[in-house]
Amino acid sequence: MIQLANQQEQAEAKLAQALQATGNFTRENFEALKQYAGQLQQVTTFGDEATIEIMAQLQAMGLNIEQTKEAARQAQNLAALMGTDLSTAARIMAYAFNGNVGMLNRYIKGLDETIFKSRDFDKILQELNAHIGGQAEALAKTTSGQIQQFNNLWGDAQERIGKLVKQALLPLLSVGRDVLAWFNGLSPATVNFIGVLSSLTIVAWKLVPAFKAWNLQLQILGISVKTALGWIGILISAATLLFTAWSSNLLGIRDKLTVFWQYVKTVFQSIWLLVKDVGSRLLSFYQGVFQAIGELLRGNFQEAAQAAHNAAQAIVGNWDQTMKRIDGLWEATRRRLKQTRQQEVNDERQKQQQILQLQQQAAQESIQIEQRRKRILQRSPLMGPD
Repeated sequence: MIQLANQQEQAEAKLAQALQATGNFTRENFEALKQYAGQLQQVTTFGDEATIEIMAQLQAMGLNIEQTKEAARQAQNLAALMGTDLSTAARIMAYAFNGNVGMLNRYIKGLDETIFKSRDFDKILQELNAHIGGQAEALAKTTSGQIQQFNNLWGDAQERIGKLVKQALLPLLSVGRDVLAWFNGLSPATVNFIGVLSSLTIVAWKLVPAFKAWNLQLQILGISVKTALGWIGILISAATLLFTAWSSNLLGIRDKLTVFWQYVKTVFQSIWLLVKDVGSRLLSFYQGVFQAIGELLRGNFQEAAQAAHNAAQAIVGNWDQTMKRIDGLWEATRRRLKQTRQQEVNDERQKQQQILQLQQQAAQESIQIEQRRKRILQRSPLMGPD
């Protein structure tokens, strides 16, 4: 699921970058091309992510938005007719829309080259439709084509679920990356200290029971006293070290664990929202499937088709509500952490100001003491200057 979501994300990123590079990027253009790719998926055997990828390719080859849409559709027709891959068909169509019909003539005979050289958009579409129009739709109506369309729908459902899973897990991975970066950034002395401390803990685990002169054969509830004491020693040492590190905020461990815990809570809340939504969708899906089977057995083919459609929509339907709720969870978490960090900065600034005030007060008192000492020396006839 995550792999399919990654493929969709990468295809959309390629399209966005191609639009940026050609100066055609607007949110409207980007969404219009994605929507058109989805519309083509509904009537052909080509997944929307594959169509989005060739749209990026067509943009890079100099086509405008409308040409990109039509070239993608005609590339699907050519690929369906000739059995070639979609990427190759897209390159051939890009050349054709730019007036170079040589490669297209290798696959389709009888084309009017003057129409393509004129680069008249409407006439080029008419010429292409006359020779290869409707091929991709016709392929989708075959038994194998309908199976492929179902696979595409199932792939879309997995993409959406994978996207939600990524949305829930990526912040936790970010925290893990920060922890690893923190560890890699430790000074050699700190790393050596951690290593020595770990070694001493292991040594204590082995030696402390021996110093007590207790035997392995002495057991309580089946657990040797030596083993129990070893584990107890480790737990006490670990608890002491953690308490000391926490209370003193050693290396910022308290702040890091607080942030980590906030992320962990949000991850589980996001997963719970996702599980509830997926569970509800699966229930609707199976209800639709059983209803479709029942209608088929009764001979109500139209009602069975509608029930099957409802079952499919339960899986691939709109996931925006769930995603918005998960986005809201993460936004609230980021807002809380930002407020916490700001409060920590304010507290630290206030602490520094208090220290500075104390230093200034101490300096002022020192000056006053020195001034009083000098006045006393000046008044005393028996004491000279230092």
